[in-house]
Amino acid sequence: MKHFSKFFVVAIFLTIAGTASADFTSQQATDLVLNQVLSGELDHVDVFMIDNAVQDEDTIFLENHDTIVLPYSSNCVFFVDDHPFANWAHPCRFIFVDESTGSYQAVNKNFFPVDWHSAYVTLSEMVRPTGVDLPVNPNQTINGMDSNPNLYAVLICGYDELRFWNDISAIYCTLLNVYGYTKENIIVLYSDGTSFRGEDLDNDEIDDIDNNADKWTVYSTFQDLSGQLGPEDGLFIYIDGHRGRD
Repeated sequence: MKHFSKFFVVAIFLTIAGTASADFTSQQATDLVLNQVLSGELDHVDVFMIDNAVQDEDTIFLENHDTIVLPYSSNCVFFVDDHPFANWAHPCRFIFVDESTGSYQAVNKNFFPVDWHSAYVTLSEMVRPTGVDLPVNPNQTINGMDSNPNLYAVLICGYDELRFWNDISAIYCTLLNVYGYTKENIIVLYSDGTSFRGEDLDNDEIDDIDNNADKWTVYSTFQDLSGQLGPEDGLFIYIDGHRGRD
């Protein structure tokens, strides 16, 4: 009878222990991350999650070719964009919750996962501002300055994307139409020397991109200008594009 009692007590203990170590559900992991780990931060971050648990033999691949090894045998994976309005690269976090215990680890990175938009679902986003449409007046008269052959400009863009092409185009047209720069004195160094949008920056059917924006081209351009410009000349330099923080 004593042996049976001991067995019965041990059986009850194992049952309780087994119940206590039951799987940490996806909802519990989500509540942990949103209400505890990120408490007070949700107004200025975006939070995403992989729908299904990820096993430790898998790897998180980032867009900049970096990787993250999974810390637990079965992981609830969360991705936190710490600066939703900023260009990449910028600080972000990956939070891993152990499906067995509810323990978690956070890993700081500066690039998003390669499958961000396909494998992750949105849990929380900071409020976006309401856009304002600016009025367009195509008949507006621009009272520009007279052409000035002493004004020079170098426009540098290292990345071919629509927003950067628009930036370069806007600066180019402004220098020509408002400030009196001449086409021959504006040097445009753009990405690899071409753009998917075309090389005509001011819609006059003439290509305006002069060369690529690699290091040697930029260096040689300023070397040439240093032997050309005098004390009566002015030089405007504009740099645009996007690269990582490193």
